[in-house]
Amino acid sequence: MAEYKQKENIPCACGDEAHEDLEGWYEAYLGSWAEERWLLKDKFNKAAVEEKIQELSPLSPVSNGYCPNCQKLLDEWPNIIKKVPEYVPDDEFDEHYQQPHFKSTLELETGHRNGCLLCTLFVQCSIARGYSLENWYRKENRLICLGKSTQILVSVSSEKGYFGLTLKWPGPDNNCGLPADPLYCIKDDGQKLFKSGREATRLTAHEDLSQLELAKKWLDGCLETHEFCKSIEDCQLPTRLIDLGSTPIRLVQSSELTTKPHYATLSHCWGTQDFYKLEQDNLEDFKNAIPEKKLTKTFQDAIYITRSLNLRYLWIDCLCIIQCCDTDWRSESALMSSIYGGSTITIAATGATDGTKGCFLKPPGFISKVHVKLTTGDVWDIAPSKFYNSVVRSPLGDRAWAVQERLLSPRTLHFSKTDLFWECRHRDASESFPEGSPAFEHQHMFHRDRKPISEIWHTIIKLYTGSKLSFPSDKLVAISGLAQRAFKENGDQYLAGLWRKDIEFQLFANVVPVGKELFGELKGGELRMSFSVMLVGQLKTWKTPYGFNSKVEINSPVNSTESFHVYPDSNKLDGRDVYLVPVLETLGKGKRNKRGLVGLILLPTGCKKGEYSRAGHFDFSDFNEVHQEIQDQFRELLEASGKATAESRCAEALEKPQFEKERFTITII
Repeated sequence: MAEYKQKENIPCACGDEAHEDLEGWYEAYLGSWAEERWLLKDKFNKAAVEEKIQELSPLSPVSNGYCPNCQKLLDEWPNIIKKVPEYVPDDEFDEHYQQPHFKSTLELETGHRNGCLLCTLFVQCSIARGYSLENWYRKENRLICLGKSTQILVSVSSEKGYFGLTLKWPGPDNNCGLPADPLYCIKDDGQKLFKSGREATRLTAHEDLSQLELAKKWLDGCLETHEFCKSIEDCQLPTRLIDLGSTPIRLVQSSELTTKPHYATLSHCWGTQDFYKLEQDNLEDFKNAIPEKKLTKTFQDAIYITRSLNLRYLWIDCLCIIQCCDTDWRSESALMSSIYGGSTITIAATGATDGTKGCFLKPPGFISKVHVKLTTGDVWDIAPSKFYNSVVRSPLGDRAWAVQERLLSPRTLHFSKTDLFWECRHRDASESFPEGSPAFEHQHMFHRDRKPISEIWHTIIKLYTGSKLSFPSDKLVAISGLAQRAFKENGDQYLAGLWRKDIEFQLFANVVPVGKELFGELKGGELRMSFSVMLVGQLKTWKTPYGFNSKVEINSPVNSTESFHVYPDSNKLDGRDVYLVPVLETLGKGKRNKRGLVGLILLPTGCKKGEYSRAGHFDFSDFNEVHQEIQDQFRELLEASGKATAESRCAEALEKPQFEKERFTITII
């Protein structure tokens, strides 16, 4: 899509020098999602906002937990849901009913400050995604200068068995929603779809204890009744375990234990700070005593949690594997499938960026859900989808090693900033919904009881490649445990993160392992790929308040350039020439039976013609009208210059290709 570019400097009456060409900005804003970078230089007068909130506060009193705006919504709820278009499968939240809710962001923040439960849930949703309200104020200032409305709508959409509740700011087709998942509303009538949990409450001094009592209840129930969740019997034990039953705690050799130990494992973020860990020179000391006071807060919390679950042994990677010892590291990393697969439970410090934070991170005043009794007598639960933001997008969820730690473990306890979550092969639950997670959470879970690892490998790799590694050499080691499990299931040939089945006509692998371990670290490797078309463009990456955005600009015979949103593997490639190669075509379901396009972003190595390294990927498989238009533009460029670019930049043009169109080859290292 062609990029909006500012015209001449037209000063704004408000005095904000960043308000250049507001009419042009507004035209582009209504045409698509506005790029946040245009707002970065806009002024934000925090003092003025605070003053207005103080003025508005007495006019927006909270009664029975809700501000006047939200109370009105709840009073009208039985009639509102009658106006919502009926749910249509495979068209999630496409149709909705909406009505005015707030005059501006100021009313939302005032309601939140005054203690309105619903306003607080909306604001928490935004914060959970890393967004502040400041940019909405900036956008509203631009709209005010243009004489446009700042009214915020509430949008209600239908899904199977529940309703979605989203705030909509003025924007493209009134579709500029709060950048967060919607709040979900389900009638609490005893349906198994959405079990009622505790009412929204403030944290108490005993909240940590209640979390652990709940965790113990989940664990006992799983051990007693979940046949499918039993730990794998033939798992090899980790070489060393921490014995919490001795005084003081100490490191023991598992081979010296007289009975098979039941142990917990810890999944955590190392962070950048140095901390006390097992090394060659303190190994003998650890066998006698591990000084708990020297351990990080996360390790101390993990010890406390393990004891609360009545488990004697604990495995922590940097306390049980000798650090800076390649031999020990290689042998122990090869056991990851057994270490996590054979554990009783994995304790995940999901919300902590490093060991100084600990496991118990839910902030004071946090509201997990709202339990509403309407004037009709009906009871509804209103809650955000917390699992994605709290677990998948958490500091630990962003760590590559955690992907296999989560999937290999028969049970995982996630200590997040918003909730305590439970995952096992039979059930998913949380503090808010201890009897089972609502249906709207399931889209972000793997449902390990339904499919073996080998059948969800593509999903695993997609999640894994979006995660971070401290050491690039760990790229294959950090997924080796899952590869071992998948190999036991499918018996296929493993090729450095890929499986021979279904790829032999497109990719050829040549890998050099470091040691004898088939699934471990590699010295090198390459893939040879056949293809038909390729485009060259320039990668543009810029920082926003919420992270980095990237696009590729491609010269167009129609416009000067066309730009496409992409997903680079690094944010340090701004200005580099890259090559885009389509790899897969996808097809939507139901009414969305349109084609999608997914492919690789490649960087030339400069060593020899046709040799590239992966730099990211692009994905045009979102089937709404805007993305379809962008994909059509991309296909037009492929038609115009894709073949010529491929021919000039390939390693070899095959005279007799196996597939007629795929006559060009490249090497990816």
